[in-house]
Amino acid sequence: MQDFDQELDAVLAMHRYLVRASRRDFRAEYERQLAIHNPENYDGGDAIWDAEIAIGVNSWDVESHAGLMAIARAVSIAEVMFARMAAHFLRDPEIWVFPNEGLWMRDWESKFYKFVLVAPFDVGGNGFGPLRELRDLYTHGYGVPATKARLDRLAQRLHDKFDTSPATAEEKSDGFEGEVYFFGDRTTYSSKTRTLESTLFDSHHADVSELATYRALEQLRAHVHSAHAAATAGLRDDVEDGNKYVKTVTQWWAKRTPNGQSAKVTDHEGA
Repeated sequence: MQDFDQELDAVLAMHRYLVRASRRDFRAEYERQLAIHNPENYDGGDAIWDAEIAIGVNSWDVESHAGLMAIARAVSIAEVMFARMAAHFLRDPEIWVFPNEGLWMRDWESKFYKFVLVAPFDVGGNGFGPLRELRDLYTHGYGVPATKARLDRLAQRLHDKFDTSPATAEEKSDGFEGEVYFFGDRTTYSSKTRTLESTLFDSHHADVSELATYRALEQLRAHVHSAHAAATAGLRDDVEDGNKYVKTVTQWWAKRTPNGQSAKVTDHEGA
């Protein structure tokens, strides 16, 4: 778990640096623009426009995409960890966890943690499911849901699973500020209307704040540690051919090789 924590810490550090450095540099350019122009016919809006032209991007867009990149990276690291923890217990992991030199399917992942461990674990719980969906949305759709209905469903799942309250005193002392949002500033999910609502404008794409990213990644960290605790409790003694995980994997291999069902499931040296 030390490797996982170090990688996640690096993702958090990268995210924090990108957001705060861009915020600092944009502010400096904004103030420079105000200083070199006549205030009688030049205001803050003009300075923001010229600062963005000078730098090439505004700090709000950097924060949005940096958050999505950090979440995408963290989710992928977690997926690899879930697979590595399972491989530690299984003989022939290239069959049971890494088929065709790739990562196992999500159905395999879910069934292993639900039906093979002594202490069943829900991989998609504790907010990991909606975080994974957000990662997929960013990776395959640049953060833009195909329909308003999908946008509202994902917004509901995220706002239900993550703390959206203002920054705590401890978070403020660490430099966090602003709101928690996943789809734009001053945007939240309304349980009354069951839609995403904003006091500024309707958001049609994922736009994640610094504080939301930080809380999401720390919650993801705790989730992976819980999975590790469940895995280290060991495997069930009654994992046979009828087990849902074993059945799913062996059927998959049976369609591809005549030897697909010949491997043993467990190698109890890790138990």
